[in-house]
Amino acid sequence: MEKENKIVYLVGNANVGKSVIFSALTRKYAAVSNYPGTTVEITEGELFNGSLQKTNVKIIDTPGINSLAPLSEDERVTRDILLKHEIERKEKPEVILVIDAKNLRRGLVIACQLIYAEIPFIIVLNMMDEAVASGIKIDIKELERRTKVPVIPAVAVQKEGISKIINYAAKPIIASKYNLISHAEVIDYSEFIKKKGISFLAGISLAETDKSVLGFMEDKKIKDVENFLLKKNGFIKEIHKLWFENVNEIMSGVFQKINPSANPKFTKLGLYTIRPLSGLFILLGVLYLVYKFVGILGAGYAVDFLEKIIFIKYVNPFFINVFHFLSLPEIINEAFIGEFGMLTMGLTYAVAIILPIVFTFFIAFSFLEDSGYFPRMGVLLNSVFSFMGLNGKAVLPMVLGLGCDTMATMTTRILNSHKERVIVTLLLALGVPCSAQLGVLMALGAGLPEIYMIAWVFIIIFTLIFVGYLSSKIVKGKPALFLMELPPLRIPQFSNILKKTYMRSKWYLKEAAPLFILGSFILFLFNKFLILNLFNNLLKPLTVYGLGLPAESASSFVMGFLRRDFGAAGFLKLHAEGKMDNLQTLVSLVVITLFIPCVANFLMIIKERGLFTAMGMFLFVIPFSFLVGTVLNHTLRFMFY
Repeated sequence: MEKENKIVYLVGNANVGKSVIFSALTRKYAAVSNYPGTTVEITEGELFNGSLQKTNVKIIDTPGINSLAPLSEDERVTRDILLKHEIERKEKPEVILVIDAKNLRRGLVIACQLIYAEIPFIIVLNMMDEAVASGIKIDIKELERRTKVPVIPAVAVQKEGISKIINYAAKPIIASKYNLISHAEVIDYSEFIKKKGISFLAGISLAETDKSVLGFMEDKKIKDVENFLLKKNGFIKEIHKLWFENVNEIMSGVFQKINPSANPKFTKLGLYTIRPLSGLFILLGVLYLVYKFVGILGAGYAVDFLEKIIFIKYVNPFFINVFHFLSLPEIINEAFIGEFGMLTMGLTYAVAIILPIVFTFFIAFSFLEDSGYFPRMGVLLNSVFSFMGLNGKAVLPMVLGLGCDTMATMTTRILNSHKERVIVTLLLALGVPCSAQLGVLMALGAGLPEIYMIAWVFIIIFTLIFVGYLSSKIVKGKPALFLMELPPLRIPQFSNILKKTYMRSKWYLKEAAPLFILGSFILFLFNKFLILNLFNNLLKPLTVYGLGLPAESASSFVMGFLRRDFGAAGFLKLHAEGKMDNLQTLVSLVVITLFIPCVANFLMIIKERGLFTAMGMFLFVIPFSFLVGTVLNHTLRFMFY
């Protein structure tokens, strides 16, 4: 019988380099999956020891946390992973605690919680080079003496310290025997839950009134703990106070800023990125460069090469010839190689059109991520997003939406609360044009006076803020606290950018590409059973009398559900043929931007938010976009005609 894998968990704050360490520990093998019942991703792989033999050590990279007493879904998942291991395997989990050396205090909060929970762990002090550059000195031996655990200084991006981490991970990790400062009430509670056979991780969550932990405990034990806590008024405040007292005790004599004036590279630039005026200009410059890189190289040259040369000239004719040679029934040919064929349309869309865009976007995204700029963007825009019940983290999926809304919907997983994920998903579906659609929209607006394009941008931004504000009042739940660590700006390593881009592109092909093929099959069925014609007839009264657009524009909205740029292209054709005046073109620009996302994004919304929420968004966006267009049309007609 094959020996059961030993499991070692990577735990730590966000942005401490856990993913870099994970890649170094596992080398090639990695599996990404959602933790059951959540959209939070877990990455696991086998420890690599330099030989071809199996190590029987599995490494699991957990989400970034600030505490094991969870306040967000990411923190709950990390707590649940460790708690489940303890309950199911009847042994304490082994942990590699990764700490950013510059922010030792934050990481030591988790260290103290692991000591209380009697969980074996080692400390990896990552980014030691940046700590030294910042004038920080850490006494490693004294830190080991005080915590009673091994401490490994590391610079993960340069592979420094990795071999020592591998050695510790391959052997049994020993629990700390450090006697932390403790209050009498905390000792009473710890002893009480231990007698009841309750894990410290579960007990502390109950003390925090976190109901998500109840599934791990028996009803009788839950009742006993709740009765005990009723007698301890203000107990949880004492626990939080105690953790920080313990951290201060450990930090004393360990952490020094020996030269506060020592500045790492780009420190001044880093300060400019978060100041309101200079930060705004830098943000606009960064977004412009990203859009140019993705829009010209990705959505332009790369898409043209793959779609017009590789697929149209070679790949699609090959599929067509194969199916004709097989002499299959006509309906099968239509399903695979017809106008809405799963191969000629679905595969072409997924690989030839979207993949180059997301690939170049992932390069840009990885560069900005590793440079340390994203947290600064979040801080800069936090006040804007807070008006919509969000925080600065929401800027990441919103920016990604300008590349591909399907991918951006997937990245809402990084947001901490359900409320935030729902609001951002709605805003993406409503009014964030993907790069393919945006290119056509810009072409459509190029023939208009500049004031019309300014009006279009203003209307879309105002609408997004308005809908976001209303959603924050309607969607239940509390937004997560905005805690954003500001790492120093740095020059990313090219090899790490390539690794991340490769893994994310592989992730896209696995999760998103099949949806394009499924979407083309659905449209094939709609077309086969004349449902597309039915939609055209139903929309004509709204488009003609409400929006004031030509009757044939109804088909553009139907095609817009297939591909966002198809819908915009329909209006571009009408404008080029002289069938729409400037006002009609402005109305069409606004409505097609606010109109429902493509079928692939809709299917992704179902996958991420569930069918009920997706249908609710679908049923809101369609009438709302037509309402905005109708009000705009009649208002402008009344004012100027």
